[in-house]
Amino acid sequence: MNERFELIKPYIKDKTALDIGCCGLYSRLRDLKILPYYESEIWLHNKIKKYAASVTGIDVSKKGVEFLILNARGLKLS
Repeated sequence: MNERFELIKPYIKDKTALDIGCCGLYSRLRDLKILPYYESEIWLHNKIKKYAASVTGIDVSKKGVEFLILNARGLKLS
């Protein structure tokens, strides 16, 4: 994840970002029992959220999005 973040970092600093596939680690982190994963430093969306002015995440994983909407405060997800 660090490589991906370093790659996009110059383009998102203080900008509005769109994170497509924001729940990508949902099942992996759930299986590893790393909770709350939405606060984890290894979750790319969390890194983007801290660096960009704002970020909206979208994902096809209905379970992942529903879980985050219920548990993570202050996230914009679709």
